Amino acid sequence: MKRALIMIAMSVLVLCGGPSTARAAFYTFSGANELAGSFTLDENTPFSITVDMFGTSGVLMSPLNHISGVFGALTFQGTPSLFVSDLFTPCCGGAEDSWIVRSNITGPTVNGLTPAMLNLFIFRGADAVTPISLIPPAPGNSPFDFQYTFGFTDGSFTSGALTTLTLVPEPSTVTLLTFGLPITAALLRTRRTSAKIH
Repeated sequence: MKRALIMIAMSVLVLCGGPSTARAAFYTFSGANELAGSFTLDENTPFSITVDMFGTSGVLMSPLNHISGVFGALTFQGTPSLFVSDLFTPCCGGAEDSWIVRSNITGPTVNGLTPAMLNLFIFRGADAVTPISLIPPAPGNSPFDFQYTFGFTDGSFTSGALTTLTLVPEPSTVTLLTFGLPITAALLRTRRTSAKIH
């Protein structure tokens, strides 16, 4: 018990000790047909930015990105990439601003279907301001503005409505210290009491 408390306290204090070299933004998502999961995007990798006559776009790709989840009876994991587009005006056959997570995934075959890809879409009007950012923007008003597609190795796919796509805030140093310092104080009191008894 004491050893576990010491490890927890040390972990909390290490987390509070300074910035980590590897940082990841953590997200959760859910959707129709029992889609649910989470993904991380590497915060240390910069967006690759392109500006052209249509607007600004950014792509974030990193081998450190990761996604996993379930889709009904299927389980999957893989590597996501983030594609963000902020158009100046509507163009190219009605294209809109977008914040899209595109993932190559794998998983066990169930009922003859093997996971191959998952795309999570947030669309907004081209007149919206969509920052090239890790923060998911609010979707537009159409039911098609917040959806997913799930593809299989045989080339077939299905789509449905997203229910949630949320960036989970990382715990602050103050929060970590709030939990870590009382544990450390309790350990010190326990040690002093033990020393007096012996």
